[in-house]
Amino acid sequence: MTSRERLLAVLRGQSADRVPWAPFLTYWWDQNLIEGAERLGEIGFKKAVGADLLMRGHKDRPVHNEYENLFMFRINYGKTKISETINGDKKQLLYETPFGLLRAGYRYSPEGDTWFLMEHPVKAAGDFRILKYIAEDTILEADHEPYLQEQKKNPDALFLPLITPFTKTAFQSMIEFWVGTEELCYLEADENDAMKSAMEAMQRTSMEGARISAASPAEVFLSWEDTSTTNISPSWYESYILPEINGWCEMLHEKAKLYVQHACGHLRNLLPLIGNSKIDAIESVSEPPTGNIYIEEVMKMLPEHITVIGGIEPVFFVNSNKEELEGRTDLLCDLFKGRRFILANADSCPPQVDIDKFGIVSSRIQKRLGLQAPDITVFDKNNRIKPRGVSGYHGSPSNIS
Repeated sequence: MTSRERLLAVLRGQSADRVPWAPFLTYWWDQNLIEGAERLGEIGFKKAVGADLLMRGHKDRPVHNEYENLFMFRINYGKTKISETINGDKKQLLYETPFGLLRAGYRYSPEGDTWFLMEHPVKAAGDFRILKYIAEDTILEADHEPYLQEQKKNPDALFLPLITPFTKTAFQSMIEFWVGTEELCYLEADENDAMKSAMEAMQRTSMEGARISAASPAEVFLSWEDTSTTNISPSWYESYILPEINGWCEMLHEKAKLYVQHACGHLRNLLPLIGNSKIDAIESVSEPPTGNIYIEEVMKMLPEHITVIGGIEPVFFVNSNKEELEGRTDLLCDLFKGRRFILANADSCPPQVDIDKFGIVSSRIQKRLGLQAPDITVFDKNNRIKPRGVSGYHGSPSNIS
């Protein structure tokens, strides 16, 4: 089977020739220069280390390219004027509308070569009116060409376009980008009508994204929910996030399409709600210390029709030796035998992970089937990774930041 066939088979509950191994390279890929990567690109690198070609929400790219979201539509902002200015280690993002402007502020960190959001655009109840206008002023137009080009160049890969222009649900986008967790706690309680009015406008735009996506050639879609009780309560999730996700799923399922929810944090108190939702897969499931629940519990709490993607926790991935990583691979493959499961390092990959570890997992999966380990000697042992300051991210909290 090709990677695409294997991944789709598991997501659909069909038989596959083996457990898929679909590493999540974001952050590791962005902050390392790999010998030959400029030629190979991310998909070529995954092939070289014997991994499956699951592309989460973005186009293929060599190291020096910025992360580029993959949608099934073009985003037009109407009368909203968006501008960015950089002054030293500070960046400002302005949204100018007929009702006023919103401003986001960032500060650059040379250590991680990353721009950190320091100032959220919505600062008071009146700003929700501007946010509502921005959402209503956003027009989506079906455009399949970027996806078709990527699929044509890499027919064996499975690309997961983002289903919403905000890259996640409206409320989660408020938490991570527009408002911020602390301020949203106050505004949700004190200015609930204003908050809901803006959220519902954003949701209408997202539902249009889901409608266009469902009618497109793509088969599986993703949103960067970053689901975790570190920044949402179960009641918030049930009231504000779950209805939007279920609405997407209803549209997709009518067209036999699937939805994958990125849920990378503390999930213990959310899994009952997620398990009763209409999602098809949960991506980046992680044990402690990144998460707060063990994979055996996840398997018991989720119904069998929901595919679990993940299992290799980031800290473990950094610190494990060859024997420990092989043992973890065996444990997960045995535990999920007969279940819908895609093996992956859970959530983004720390830059400190040794390049050999991707091949260790690939080899172990092949050896379990009695097959010869893949040849992963394409990188020079003495000069295979050099530090490189390339900024990158996954799941930008805003469609234009």
